Amino acid sequence: SSTICAAATIDRSSSEAVAGPQRRLLDDNIIDKEILSTYSKLATQQCNFTTPLSTLLTAKPGDSCPFSVRIGIARLGVDIMEDITSEEDGSNNSTTVFLEGTRDLIVWNMDNKNEAFRCFYDMTMNTTTTTTTASNNNEEVQTVVERGDDIMIFFPTDVLSNGVENVVSAPGLYQMMDGMVGWSTDVASGISNVTKIDGEFADLCEELGGGGGGSG
Repeated sequence: SSTICAAATIDRSSSEAVAGPQRRLLDDNIIDKEILSTYSKLATQQCNFTTPLSTLLTAKPGDSCPFSVRIGIARLGVDIMEDITSEEDGSNNSTTVFLEGTRDLIVWNMDNKNEAFRCFYDMTMNTTTTTTTASNNNEEVQTVVERGDDIMIFFPTDVLSNGVENVVSAPGLYQMMDGMVGWSTDVASGISNVTKIDGEFADLCEELGGGGGGSG
């Protein structure tokens, strides 16, 4: 096999690198400058953030919690390294991306964003994401392992197995503290199988407004 490695450091002015399961299905990735400015001011007022928000993610009611959730991300630093591998027989091509980032995050219950919010500071996580494409049918599978501190969304379509279902629920929204989650996603369908979990997880749906997940 052949391997090509490249490393890059992303500064605060470049595009957002979003980690965690939230990047799989959320289509409302807001980078509009006017909206970002409005929510950055709100994050500064509510959480005393000193770095402006670089992106906003929105989960509709039922995607994670019974209510709409918005996550504001203030990126403090992100490093990325990419490893591209091709099998000698040409059967599979895979790309592995190693990402490490430190961020401040704010999570709002959008039904009551002026009072129902949580602030998170200096959250550091690292992810290893391997995307494999089969040459015979172009089927693409993404396998991810994330470690550290982050806000994790589990969607209604996620399949929880190997004891994961005893720690978190799908749908659900959690604060991961010094933890680990591993999952694989069929890119075409967007359905993920979450098979690994470790660490401490706090139910943010309960903290932000009750219900304990999107089923409430």
